[in-house]
Amino acid sequence: MNKESIQRFELDEIILQYDYQTYTLLCRSIDEGKNLWIRKIEDGGYILDVNEDMDKIFLSIESDEKSGQFLVLNKKDGSTRWFIPGKAYMFRLFLSSVYLIFIDGDDNF
Repeated sequence: MNKESIQRFELDEIILQYDYQTYTLLCRSIDEGKNLWIRKIEDGGYILDVNEDMDKIFLSIESDEKSGQFLVLNKKDGSTRWFIPGKAYMFRLFLSSVYLIFIDGDDNF
């Protein structure tokens, strides 16, 4: 990982390190200091925002001004739970729901 292209996000029990040049996401345990999983993010981009609940990680990824993806990963192994193509301009978690505003490839919000 190139230090100049790394985004770092510290969550409750994990640290996410994302290299936006290689589209590689690394998840490390804060307590144990060891790598839990590493994976490529298809279509890459730059992470705008990250949040978590008990078993999922929510990522808003921007590819350019109008495109990206909203990606939900399994915390345990980094596998994709679900995703929405399009740039998520904002998202919030409330109880067991996700609220977001995003734009799709046709410029619809």
